[in-house]
Amino acid sequence: MPADLGGPGSSEDWLRHARSDLALASAVGPHAMGANPVLESVVTLTDYAVTMRYPADTEPIDEKELIEAIRLAEAVVRWAEGKVNDIPH
Repeated sequence: MPADLGGPGSSEDWLRHARSDLALASAVGPHAMGANPVLESVVTLTDYAVTMRYPADTEPIDEKELIEAIRLAEAVVRWAEGKVNDIPH
């Protein structure tokens, strides 16, 4: 049985989370770092959560890498939106 349209686990739910993550990534991009203490604390908590869940020796990314990662993520979300919109409901 397919997941409820828009319900937990649905493609619409995934896209909702992806859009939210992209909005946060764009809001805390290199131009905003340090400008907003609330956003900075969100980034710190996110870094902590990722490190705890995926422990590895990693290096921080630079501004150019961040901008490219956001650009690629936006392209993936646009592609996924197109696929989801093609699904007959």
